[in-house]
Amino acid sequence: MWGKINLYKESNMSSQQAVSRLRRLLKIKKIGHSGTLDPMATGVLNCFVSQATKFIDLLPEGEKIYRADFILGKTSDTLDIWGELISHSFIPPSEAEVVEKLGTFLGPSLQTPPMYSALKHKGKALYKYAREGVEIPRKKREIHISNLELLGFDGEEGSIRIHCSRGTYIRTLIDDFGQLLGTGALMSGLVREKNDWARIEDCYTLQDIEGLIAQKDWGFLQSVDRNVDLVSIDIPINIYDDLLTGKTKTILKGQGEGRVLLYYKDLFVGTAFWKEDELQREKLIQVEHDT
Repeated sequence: MWGKINLYKESNMSSQQAVSRLRRLLKIKKIGHSGTLDPMATGVLNCFVSQATKFIDLLPEGEKIYRADFILGKTSDTLDIWGELISHSFIPPSEAEVVEKLGTFLGPSLQTPPMYSALKHKGKALYKYAREGVEIPRKKREIHISNLELLGFDGEEGSIRIHCSRGTYIRTLIDDFGQLLGTGALMSGLVREKNDWARIEDCYTLQDIEGLIAQKDWGFLQSVDRNVDLVSIDIPINIYDDLLTGKTKTILKGQGEGRVLLYYKDLFVGTAFWKEDELQREKLIQVEHDT
């Protein structure tokens, strides 16, 4: 059993805890994920089961879409409502002013990652340093926000939808927005609605998956080559066996150069590179076949 799963991560669990529960349900140890979500956040978490973990980098990097709630007049050490709160007096801005300030974040910009994050410094997560009261200098990272929509605002609390690049911290965005507005602001809720190729409406909860497993229904597993826009070729059994047994090159007339998807009897079996009419092995999976 292998493939990718669009998992709906629920609140009050880390991404790693969600994956651990998935391991117990599937009785498979080798499961990975991409795009870590904060414990209090919910939404799309891309998971890869067994041999599919080899191909995490194969999937196209798409935009992220988040729906976030914010509160003005408050800040915290974690930049969200679950940290140590500090209240600030402020004059409620108009909705027009909020929209105007949000608009300044559109396009490319540089963002400083928060201390309370899973990024590592010398092999140790930044949030662990933060809990010890240690501040680690962080380099600004380039992000891109393609769309930012105000969904609602009552003078103190509101919600926004953000279309952004990988590596964007929504907590930091809201904190920066609060500073620009002059009121202070923190994140009070976060839902990831889209993560690269996966959308929230296509996700399964852990409870969904448990029920489907009980029915022996494996429809929640997708083939890892889905959503990948690369040239695909069918290879004969002798080429597949050559590659599988360690021959890194085998002569086969190519269709150009570059990375390709390999199929044996319409079943995805891995990736390779064409180069000067040679098929060079990259990553393969082992499938049963007739000898």
